[in-house]
Amino acid sequence: MGIVNDALDWALCVSTHILDNVCRIFIDEPAFLWDPDSAEEYVNTIVDIAEGSGGGWFDPPRVAIDVTGDHEDDLILDLAVANGAVVVVSSDPHLLNLRSWRGIAMMSPHEFARAVDASRR
Repeated sequence: MGIVNDALDWALCVSTHILDNVCRIFIDEPAFLWDPDSAEEYVNTIVDIAEGSGGGWFDPPRVAIDVTGDHEDDLILDLAVANGAVVVVSSDPHLLNLRSWRGIAMMSPHEFARAVDASRR
């Protein structure tokens, strides 16, 4: 988030699908168990960062059908295609195993941070 919050080189694009899952995880997962108001506030912060970075909140058309073997991950690819993304940053193995799709690189958060850091030196 810090990289896109700088709004220098990268824009964050999110979808209703992503925001709903973030909220659900923070409320339901035993590692978090946030109250719904806190989870919603966090999601609103993500939207603010996305909009401030030049990206935003989108609900893209379906184009990635059965690409990853996981419907949820295919929705991430839909968002990437609709916004002309050059990279998808994720820890999800279904996405990372693609390495690249339609010219869009798949990178872990660590790989992405390292690449951005190197490009800024």
